[in-house]
Amino acid sequence: MIFRFSNQTLSQTSKAMAIGIFMLGLMLISLGVLVAAFPKVFAYVVAGLLVAAGVGVSATALKIYLMHRRLTPKVSGQDDMRSPNVQVRPPDLF
Repeated sequence: MIFRFSNQTLSQTSKAMAIGIFMLGLMLISLGVLVAAFPKVFAYVVAGLLVAAGVGVSATALKIYLMHRRLTPKVSGQDDMRSPNVQVRPPDLF
């Protein structure tokens, strides 16, 4: 699944969505571990399903986040946007 980020708003939205999905995955994993810690009749089956769902959701969130980082240009400074053969000099005042 490939997302093309056309502007800053979509980029921020996809990053927030990836973080939310990742948190949901971690919550599902922790719920599965809690159910496994306190076993009842079908607790291990439910725990396994919850952990599997949590791992799947977390993996999807990480994929989205990593694609976001790869496709979003870095905005750390103005020097990054210039080609390497361009030099900016201050004007001669004297």
